[in-house]
Amino acid sequence: MSLFGKTAHISVDDVQDCFKRLEHQKLSSIFEEPFFAYLQMLHNKYGCKFSLYCYSDALKMLINNPCYFDDLRMNCHWLMIGFHAERGLGILPSNRTMEQFKTSFRQFLSIIDIGKFPCCKVLRLEFFYASQEEVFFLKKNGIECLLCADDNRISYNLSLEEARILQQNGFLEKDGMCYQKTTCRTERSLSCIYFLQELLFRRPIVLFTHEDLLVGWNKIKFSVAIKLLSLFKYHFFCK
Repeated sequence: MSLFGKTAHISVDDVQDCFKRLEHQKLSSIFEEPFFAYLQMLHNKYGCKFSLYCYSDALKMLINNPCYFDDLRMNCHWLMIGFHAERGLGILPSNRTMEQFKTSFRQFLSIIDIGKFPCCKVLRLEFFYASQEEVFFLKKNGIECLLCADDNRISYNLSLEEARILQQNGFLEKDGMCYQKTTCRTERSLSCIYFLQELLFRRPIVLFTHEDLLVGWNKIKFSVAIKLLSLFKYHFFCK
């Protein structure tokens, strides 16, 4: 899977605070929580779709609050949940064991299975890190594409030469896995300039931010970017 033409993938990383608020406030709908209400407003206004890359620890609260599963099932055509990392490990991804990675990913899948709603096949992992063995494990479990860094760092299990090709072409396929370069994180001003350039050339856009940074000026930039994608008649994509 690679993006072509006027296609936009929009996501939010490090998603956890909204689930903590839901757990403590006991709302009747997930869309009464401010973060989810904001995303729903953008969807209703612009037709955009979102992938939320979550910590599996944060998702555990859904098990004791099954009413929110209904909201996720009924809105999965525009709002999807994806694995990001397990926050509870408290270690850098490069220091985790393969068994720790498998356990955290399977924990995530078990919550998805309980809720009976689909999860993302396109992921952005924390720190853009995964070993060769971890990538093979993800592919075996249905993951089709990894979203790579918006800067020059080497993502996941790519070699230096493969990273160069990714920078040049925007995407790369390796051993049956697709790697897609991220266009813009809205909290970075230079990244936003690159977004405008790609928008003007009608190229595929991979846009994201982080949940805890989706405030103030960054929230305005995120909203404006989505409005521009709508005005330029981009096709919004989440999978």
